[in-house]
Amino acid sequence: MRRPVFQKDEKIFETTEAPFFRAPDRYYASVSVLAVILLGLYIPIAGRLGFKVLLLPLLTCIVGAITEIAGSLITKKAINYFGIASWLIFPFLIPPGLPIWMSLTAFVLSLIICQILFGGFGKHIFHPAVFGQIFLLMNFTKQYNFSFLKPFDDAGFGFSAFTSMSFTDKSVFKQLAMGMDLPLDSILLGPNIGLGSEIFPFLIVIAGLLYLLFGNVNYRTPFAFIIVFVASTIIGRLIFPDKIMPVLPALLGGGTLFYAFFIFSDTWTGSKTGIGRLLAGAVAAVLVIVIRSFSSNVEGVMFAAAFTYSFSPLYDQFALSIDRRAKRKS
Repeated sequence: MRRPVFQKDEKIFETTEAPFFRAPDRYYASVSVLAVILLGLYIPIAGRLGFKVLLLPLLTCIVGAITEIAGSLITKKAINYFGIASWLIFPFLIPPGLPIWMSLTAFVLSLIICQILFGGFGKHIFHPAVFGQIFLLMNFTKQYNFSFLKPFDDAGFGFSAFTSMSFTDKSVFKQLAMGMDLPLDSILLGPNIGLGSEIFPFLIVIAGLLYLLFGNVNYRTPFAFIIVFVASTIIGRLIFPDKIMPVLPALLGGGTLFYAFFIFSDTWTGSKTGIGRLLAGAVAAVLVIVIRSFSSNVEGVMFAAAFTYSFSPLYDQFALSIDRRAKRKS
């Protein structure tokens, strides 16, 4: 009796252990550029708010390293890369007056939930810094909303004081969201009351462009986000003039630019295909406008980022399907 003939399987895809798309030297070179750029942002902010601004990233780096090493020992997973970018970015996403213990607790839990439980850095689907910000907002809502600080009048006084003690819940972006008219030049130049990512918007623009130029990161999502955000805001203002903020205040406030340059440029948690990255930026831009305009939460960008990370594989699948169809037609 002859054995049945089976069709030979062809190996279509080849996978490797993640992370597989970045060489170590390129990754740490990119992180070094990020560290230098963010340090240039931390210094002027500390001069206005106190040297607590410089202490917090030092603590997040120490706690981040300890948490990731401990997680590696417990899960017996080797550390391919440290998530240094999250350590440096997280302090920009929280109100500067928030108690240090609260900030560090949220950050450690975000590393455990988003990174260590997924197998370590490179296998996570959510940006730990963004998840930490959402964790703080959802679990320490009152403290989060009342931990904004009024800057010192003297640009360098903060280097001689631990922190400003002038607490307020009226961030500049909240004032703009309530319809208050503030001079655009003062909003752009700062110092503004708000998250670390929105105190000096013009510095964020300069630092963000430098990061995209020299950081070897994803530039498609940031540019798609900004372009679609501006276009959608203009169109939305024509339809819902009482709901949607004007373009410049919406772009300069709420950490929008910081997310565009330093969060959506991330190559690990975002889409991997060119079309997927463009689609991710476009969807995130529309989501930010919708959440800010039609919900009770003005901090829409963090939720838009979480949504974008969740559906990144679908964006890539859509991009690959387009590519396959194009190849069939050709």
